Amino acid sequence: MTVIGTAILWFGWFGFNAGSALAAGELSTSAFVATHLAAASATLSWMFTEWIHRRKPTVLGAASGCVAGLVAITPGSGFVTPLSAMLIGLAAGAVCYGAVMMKGRLGYDDALDVVGVHCVGGTFGALATGLLATTVVNAGGANGLFYGNAKLFAIQALAVAVVLVYSFVVTYGLLKAIDKLMGLRVSREDEMMGWTSRSTARPDTTGSPAAPRTDACRILQGVMGPTSPAGGEGVASAAPSDFPVPAVAIYVNLLTLL
Repeated sequence: MTVIGTAILWFGWFGFNAGSALAAGELSTSAFVATHLAAASATLSWMFTEWIHRRKPTVLGAASGCVAGLVAITPGSGFVTPLSAMLIGLAAGAVCYGAVMMKGRLGYDDALDVVGVHCVGGTFGALATGLLATTVVNAGGANGLFYGNAKLFAIQALAVAVVLVYSFVVTYGLLKAIDKLMGLRVSREDEMMGWTSRSTARPDTTGSPAAPRTDACRILQGVMGPTSPAGGEGVASAAPSDFPVPAVAIYVNLLTLL
C-alpha cells in the first residue's frame, strides 16, 4: 500500500509542478523532467544512505526518499536544469534521512516525519533554488548564486526564515488553544495500550462488566514471551475473537518490508 501510494503521489506531482506552467510547452517539459529526476535521485540517495547507516535499505525508506525529492525540487522545478535537479535530489535524500534520524535525539513528536521530510526538504529545496536557478531554463526567472546572482539566494533565505517563523508561531498558538479547549493528546497509558482498546468493549454473556478488547500490543508482547504481561496464559490461549487480525497483519507486513 505504501508503494502504491507513493507511485500515485509521484505521478500526481507531475501535474503539481509541470502543470504550474499552465501550458504544454518547453517550460512544463523542463519542470516535468526536473521533477522526475529529482525524485528518482532522492530515492536512491536515501536508500544508499540508509544502507551505509543501518546496513540495509528498506522499501519504506525508498518511499520516503522519493517524497523528499519531490518536496525539495518543487520550488525550483521550473528554474533549474536536469543536472541541477539530480543534484538537488541526491542531496535531499541524504539530508532528509539525517533529519529523520535526529528525531530520536531531539525528542519531538512527529509520527509521519513531516519535519524531517517536508520541512527540511522544502527548506533545502528553496535554498537550492537560490543557488542553482538559471534564466537558461526560465527567462522569466533569475540566475542563482552559482550563476553570479547572490541576491536571489538572499531573497530565498529570507523567505525561508519568514515562513519558518510564521509556521512555528501559528502552529504553537493553535496547539495551545486546542490543548486548553479539549486536550492535545490522550494519556500515556492510552498511547501505549491503544485508544481502540479503551473505547471498545466486547460483549459479555456472563453478566459481568464488559472487558476491554485485547490490544495488539499485549498480543505481540505475549508472542515475545512465554506469558502475557498480566502473568496469565500466552497468546496461544487467546480466544479467536480477541485476536486483532488487521493489526497483526500490518505488523507482519512491516516486518517483511524491513
